[in-house]
Amino acid sequence: MADLLKIEQVINRNLSNMFNVLMALCNTDVKYQIKACPKFEDMVKKLDCMVLIKAIKNTLYTGGSDNLHTRHKKAMVNINFWGI
Repeated sequence: MADLLKIEQVINRNLSNMFNVLMALCNTDVKYQIKACPKFEDMVKKLDCMVLIKAIKNTLYTGGSDNLHTRHKKAMVNINFWGI
């Protein structure tokens, strides 16, 4: 039983660390948009990194709720990522 609790604590620490690293890698504009997301409080409580990654992806590729020029934004993200 003690091993199970220890494993659960390790998992929660790892999820917390991963969540913090993902947020730290975002620039301030992306952070503000993600924090303004209605699901943000639930993400933090559950330490749901997959929902956070999805929110980051939506923010980067579509500019949050703006779905105009999605292909251009995807191309710009790739260009900036690869330093072209």
